[in-house]
Amino acid sequence: MRMGVPMVAVSIADRLLSATREDLARYERLLIFCGEEYRCLSGPNLDALSSILDQKERLIREIQENSDRHAPLWTRIQEGEGDESGMDDLEKAVQGVLKTVVEIQASEAKIASLAAKRSKEVKKALGTLSRSGKALAAYKPTITYAPRFIDKKE
Repeated sequence: MRMGVPMVAVSIADRLLSATREDLARYERLLIFCGEEYRCLSGPNLDALSSILDQKERLIREIQENSDRHAPLWTRIQEGEGDESGMDDLEKAVQGVLKTVVEIQASEAKIASLAAKRSKEVKKALGTLSRSGKALAAYKPTITYAPRFIDKKE
């Protein structure tokens, strides 16, 4: 008992379950941002893209920090420490994370494909502009005569 509050032993599995549920929520938000990124890349206006990418990066950093913080607990579980209670719930939560990660990977593949397509379109448009500029320069009239009379003020 510490300061009048009874200490409750939280099992390793319960602590990992809590961390895995937090990660699952982050992965689900990440999947939503992937959809927003795809929609942004699909449209003509890319203004929101920077904000979306920043939010995705923040979520990925949070997931990594949570993973690093709980890595020792995963090691203890793998080494057989802890009791078996809560392991079924932990397994279900891990499967939920894995399913969401697979969905994110599929979404990221679609985003990469769309980004490559958009990049080709931009390169093609720039090439067309370059050729158009050269064509305009070729047809630009030049002054081929010198003026015959020059007005001079005396």
